[in-house]
Amino acid sequence: MRWTVTTLLRPGVKGSDEGVVLKCLHDLGYVEASELRIGKVFFINIDDALTKDEQESKVHDMCKKMLVNTVLYNYTIIVVIILKNLLII
Repeated sequence: MRWTVTTLLRPGVKGSDEGVVLKCLHDLGYVEASELRIGKVFFINIDDALTKDEQESKVHDMCKKMLVNTVLYNYTIIVVIILKNLLII
């Protein structure tokens, strides 16, 4: 199964890049942009020998132990199921 992990700064934690990019968008004329958040996305494939619950547990462990600084970032985990040219998220 394929999993995606998306990280974003926790509310109240300000990233310096976000303000700079938002200002640049405004300078380019995209004044309708009122908020911008920057994060990371991880794509992880896990052996299908494990159950969905076991896989999800492993992905949470990966996030807590290595992928995400949980002091600064929140994260979400989504399973992506691909069925013969059909993508289900």
